[in-house]
Amino acid sequence: MNKSSKTYVAFFSNNKRLYLLMTNDTPHNIVGFETEEKALEYFTGGYNRMHDRGYESSMSACINFISFCPKIVGFNSLEKMIKVLKLNNAKLVHLSHVSGYYYALELPESAMKLYEAGKSPELITEKVD
Repeated sequence: MNKSSKTYVAFFSNNKRLYLLMTNDTPHNIVGFETEEKALEYFTGGYNRMHDRGYESSMSACINFISFCPKIVGFNSLEKMIKVLKLNNAKLVHLSHVSGYYYALELPESAMKLYEAGKSPELITEKVD
């Protein structure tokens, strides 16, 4: 299977629990990406838009990332993702924080190794002199 046939999703860690990012609209769906780069851009692009608005928005975005610690994880198939993450029994939750909110599926503790191996978005890439 080539690299582009993978599906990429976003995991969150909050209060020692893991979550899978869902859409905000109803019915809630898993937010999936065709490439790891697109998944990372979802977060870095959002941060950059908030940063461009001003100091308060930028800090809010930083607090959001610190609070939810997103990481991108790839799966070779949707079937494997559903089985590995035990999504048939997953509970939909609303994660709310002063810096924003997400809808997500709560994941089993067994998904922690996948989360730890996931790729984190790099929010600040400019070098400071």
